[in-house]
Amino acid sequence: MAYQNVGTPRFYINHFSKEINPTTINTYSAEAFTYSFDLKPNYVMLLGTSSGLQITADIHNTLVEKVNYYIEGLDEGFSLAGYALMDYTTASTSGTLTITGDLAELVVGRYYDMPHSPDLSLSMSHEYGGIKTITTKGGSTLSNVNYLNPAKWGDREAWQLGDSPYYYSGRRSWDLSFSYISDTDIEPYSYYGNKYDGDTHQEGTDNWFQNVLYYTQGSPFIFCPDPSIEYYSDGSNPPRVPEFAICRFDMDSFQRKQVASNVYNIKVKIVESW
Repeated sequence: MAYQNVGTPRFYINHFSKEINPTTINTYSAEAFTYSFDLKPNYVMLLGTSSGLQITADIHNTLVEKVNYYIEGLDEGFSLAGYALMDYTTASTSGTLTITGDLAELVVGRYYDMPHSPDLSLSMSHEYGGIKTITTKGGSTLSNVNYLNPAKWGDREAWQLGDSPYYYSGRRSWDLSFSYISDTDIEPYSYYGNKYDGDTHQEGTDNWFQNVLYYTQGSPFIFCPDPSIEYYSDGSNPPRVPEFAICRFDMDSFQRKQVASNVYNIKVKIVESW
């Protein structure tokens, strides 16, 4: 996590709903949420959690901790859990999650990891479009701040954990280029989603179109620049947590440039959304 480097990025796609808005806290009393997706989910993310929140999964899928997830209760802020049964032979496309406590947003779906890290020419920015400045007749400069960071999730900043501070400054954005990506990592084997005897395509093969573009289409997703960072908390020091952001693609089109046989380059611009 040092210096906010970008590793091999991960895109958490929200299959549960088209929006991600954790600004309103709701109270649930053993309320069951059922889902049924085209793809088999491999994560659950809870945004705007309370300290007494509890979540249980049905017998078909067991949740395991990734960030701040405990059976006996969670720290306030947010939590990330993975499914213990993630392979396509045992996992299910449907299930039930039961929630008790205060929660702003439930996000369930399947994440997609880029095949490799981006090119070294990447850029990361903090944008300040919400700050307007004027110069008075006397020459003084005045600033009017319409927005500087996302609205709080309950009593805490977005992505804050417990009482550990979380420092925000502007709207984050990433310009990433990926070179030499195989065609099988970009487009699906078939837009019909089928295969025939003798085809080498295997069920569950992830690719950029099928796992990301098809499901976002202007909708927000959760972006993690470096998922290799392992969560750690000893209860006394600030926790070590991967960086997350609710984002959208800031692009009118997605283009791929062929640079060799069955190999392509692509570029994406990702902007924090609230």
